Amino acid sequence: MSKTINKELIDYFKGDELAAGVWLGKYAYEGEKTPEDMHKRMAKEFARIEDKYKKEEFKLLLQKKIEKDLSIYAQNRKPLNENSIYELFKDFKYVIPQGSIMSTLGTPIIASLSNCWVEASPLDSYSGIMHTDADLAFYYKRRGGVGTDLSNLRPKGTSTNNTAKSSTGMASFMHRFSNTTREVAMNGRRGALMLSCSMNHPDIMDFIKIKRDGTSVTGANISIRLNNEFMKAVENDEDYILRFPCDIPNFKLEGNFEYNKLYTASENVYIKKIRAKEYWDEIVHSAKNFAEPGLLYWDNVLNYDPAAVYDKYKPISTNPCGEQALNANDSCRLMALNLFSFVDNPFTAEATINLEKLYKYSYEFARLGDDLIDLELEYIQRIIDKINADPEPEHIKRPELELWEKSYANTKAGRRIGLGITALADMLAALGLGYDSEEGMKVIDRAMKTAMEAQLDCTIDLSILRGSFEGYDKNKEFIWNTQGDIEGTNKFYQTLLEEFPEQVSRMMNYARRNVSWSTIAPTGSVSLLTQTTSGCEPLFMPFYMRRKKVNPGEDIRVDFVDEIGDSWQEFPVLHEKFKDWININFDRLGLSGQQNIEDEMLREDLQKAFEKSPWYKSTANDIDWIKRNEIQAILQKYTTNAISSTINLPSTVTEQEVSDIYMSGWKMGLKGQTVYVDGSRSGVLVDSSKPKATGFEYVDAVKRPRELEAEAHHSTSSGTSYKVIVGLLDGKPYEIFIDESEEKYSGAGIVFKKAKGHYYFKQNDVSYDITSNMTDEQEAITRLVSGMLRHGSNIKYVVEQLNKVDGELFSFTKSLARVLKKYIPDGEVSTMTCEDCGGNNVVFEEGCNKCLDCGHSACS
Repeated sequence: MSKTINKELIDYFKGDELAAGVWLGKYAYEGEKTPEDMHKRMAKEFARIEDKYKKEEFKLLLQKKIEKDLSIYAQNRKPLNENSIYELFKDFKYVIPQGSIMSTLGTPIIASLSNCWVEASPLDSYSGIMHTDADLAFYYKRRGGVGTDLSNLRPKGTSTNNTAKSSTGMASFMHRFSNTTREVAMNGRRGALMLSCSMNHPDIMDFIKIKRDGTSVTGANISIRLNNEFMKAVENDEDYILRFPCDIPNFKLEGNFEYNKLYTASENVYIKKIRAKEYWDEIVHSAKNFAEPGLLYWDNVLNYDPAAVYDKYKPISTNPCGEQALNANDSCRLMALNLFSFVDNPFTAEATINLEKLYKYSYEFARLGDDLIDLELEYIQRIIDKINADPEPEHIKRPELELWEKSYANTKAGRRIGLGITALADMLAALGLGYDSEEGMKVIDRAMKTAMEAQLDCTIDLSILRGSFEGYDKNKEFIWNTQGDIEGTNKFYQTLLEEFPEQVSRMMNYARRNVSWSTIAPTGSVSLLTQTTSGCEPLFMPFYMRRKKVNPGEDIRVDFVDEIGDSWQEFPVLHEKFKDWININFDRLGLSGQQNIEDEMLREDLQKAFEKSPWYKSTANDIDWIKRNEIQAILQKYTTNAISSTINLPSTVTEQEVSDIYMSGWKMGLKGQTVYVDGSRSGVLVDSSKPKATGFEYVDAVKRPRELEAEAHHSTSSGTSYKVIVGLLDGKPYEIFIDESEEKYSGAGIVFKKAKGHYYFKQNDVSYDITSNMTDEQEAITRLVSGMLRHGSNIKYVVEQLNKVDGELFSFTKSLARVLKKYIPDGEVSTMTCEDCGGNNVVFEEGCNKCLDCGHSACS
């Protein structure tokens, strides 16, 4: 069943077509009209799990055996129910389940609720590589993103026990895994893959350079697992020994070894001497000019991870965006807390952050995260049952069955959850603070510490009420030194001791429910729905072009095709919270009169307003890069897993500056970093001030004059006659209206705006109301088409999309298309194929489609 953006949905998102389209295309289940339906669907499922535990928890509390052991908050909290959970979800205001949870929970879809996995590293054999390839496909078809580490694969040129005699090397198999990622999702959501490799691998230079041609390994992100040993060698400009197997400890070479030449040290052990700085420079060059590889400071990853002290849960790689370092066949379910909603009186002099409220909602957030694990176990079991019921022979379905059985076991054992944040930058702006200001960083510290305290209290309370994760052992986390003092076994646990001594004491007595519980994931789509800044990122720009990927086979307009052949739509975006700030502060901005921000504010006035706003000098390209690292370090201090964050840099940045950013991040203890230098790759967010040849002549909606030249056309749809009024700016269609009244007029005139939402067509000194007679469906379509025209979308795309509409509105949209087609310049190339010969050489001519190959002409 096709999904259509309706007026109710557009109104829900305050006229934001992009947000409405993203929700409808990615998350709406059949029959759902707005996110309110989705939120009720999810709340019902979470409430079911709460009810499952409620009786046992109440029984324990009634016996008074545990109440005194619970946190102060838990002793006084009200139980969650379906309505209170719905209130947390409603309007994306507080708690936002991400991705697969929104699209799948509470539906009959056979898919996992997890957002991401890590697949076991491929065994060093062709069979092992094929097995990993198959596992990736199994994950993708259940809507998962996957990471896997390639460090196990032997270097190129080393001997093998097959007819090839020698290996083609680790990097050669990256193409296979990348192609599978792109292939499996051909007719739906695109898969996501992270390929990582240890810096120690002798083939690491091939890994560093593999994406420089812009066409290789396009289905994967790539990251290098760097260790302290290598980073110190870079810092001191020393030689370094690459080695395979990659986990061999460092050793001193004796004898004369040439640089960059592979040697056999002993049976199946290979080494290569390099200049560390030379390889580092190549890493920086690739990152600056090609946006990859990302860097994973692996010793920092292990040193600041609660799960890393357990062999069973120790991470081996990360998910595609790097915020989840996981053990083999483990996964994570992501949810985000909307930080903007914890600011009282935003964008005013009285704005304050409500830490008491933040604690309360962070606690309930963590509880819902644990409920989600129970729901995920149900959904994985549905996948297992589906595979068992499939008619394929047992030996065919056994590999996929084993994969999901491992996933079930890991999910149940570790009970890992991914509690994240979004709207960090908008929270600071709401308080009147710059993103990288000193006071802003203090607020981040207070907010994140409050959330961490609540989540710690919750996971300890849940251990008391429901039991701990499998294998909890306080002696793996804390030790007593010779002076009898407690110390953490890694930096994470040492920080807990210093920052949260009360919670550590309770945890050592009562354990905790979850092996790891927080992360900061990217929230690209989620931020569109919350209409806030994304994750922990600064505001990109207050007004810009945003690209939305078009999957192959989708029957929607394409505005841009990138260098690897992926198609995108482009939408002009005016940041919603920036609009709110303008409305609250309009009187003091000194702009030229009251204006309709959505449609009419001049770009110059937007820029003037921006320069007085709290986001000014705090956007992605403006902030201090080293302070950006400091902010990430603050966030990392209160995050149990990792952080997805990209440092946006101008095209003028030097490779030395990129190197300094990376070195600074490593020394601060960051777990990983990614930089994006403007122009190094086609981005999702595009600076709207730069010219493009994409079919968008205008970037921002051009200010509407008080009066517009216009033309009225008679048309008929399903036996109903009406007028189609086309407002013209510089002779080009700018807006359209439908008038079903019996008034008789046609030809040239003017359209003027009498009040917001009320327009009139004037001809020969007579004015006709042209907005009072439209149906809801007609109004929705004309608003959407007008929005596309006002922002400069090529009119041929508008016409072609109208012609593709089926169903009850078929006749109406065809009629609109007939009128608008008259405004397409002769000779304009169509994206449609010829109805007669099937050729692609079709142009518009005198309002008709004409095939230049066979001469066939079609006028609709």
